[in-house]
Amino acid sequence: MFKSSIENKNWMMLKEPWKVSAAVRRVLEDFLETVRELEPVFENAKASVCDRVSDSGRSVNFSFSSSGNELAHSISNDRMIIRINKLFSKSSETLKNAEFTSDFILNRIMKMTLKSYLEYIRQKTFNRFGLQQIQIDVHCLELRVLPHLKNEGIFKSLFDDIISSCYSRTIQPEFMNPQVVSLLCQNF
Repeated sequence: MFKSSIENKNWMMLKEPWKVSAAVRRVLEDFLETVRELEPVFENAKASVCDRVSDSGRSVNFSFSSSGNELAHSISNDRMIIRINKLFSKSSETLKNAEFTSDFILNRIMKMTLKSYLEYIRQKTFNRFGLQQIQIDVHCLELRVLPHLKNEGIFKSLFDDIISSCYSRTIQPEFMNPQVVSLLCQNF
């Protein structure tokens, strides 16, 4: 999502921003939908994690047992299980001590999202208004996402890295007034 948003804009010709970008709105919608979908999975279902070692490496399978009343949510739960399996399907050093909780999953999703956003920003050059658009987008992400995440320090550091990277890639950088940024994010 961020890739096409960053790559397809002419950041040197951008006009003064007045709202949160469509890509960030979509990322926030997806993230908040994931939060809503994870709540019933981890509250109402007992998760058992089974390690399965394949020829290509280590992978993780999930199995959930649920009661009759919870079967109504099975379609959305199945979709969520598929997303979670995709997220953890590749062997990784960081996943050896993975906790299969909603907090861990949300943190992993947002950390990967923000790191990719940072990398796309590092590949572009911005004008002053491009920096201000990124400033608005990052502030809105911070406001909406941090309440759902653990380890706020890690994410605040990533948000700061995104802003500082954009600032260093901006011709004639000038930040937007923080009060204006907050007002624009509140209107989201």
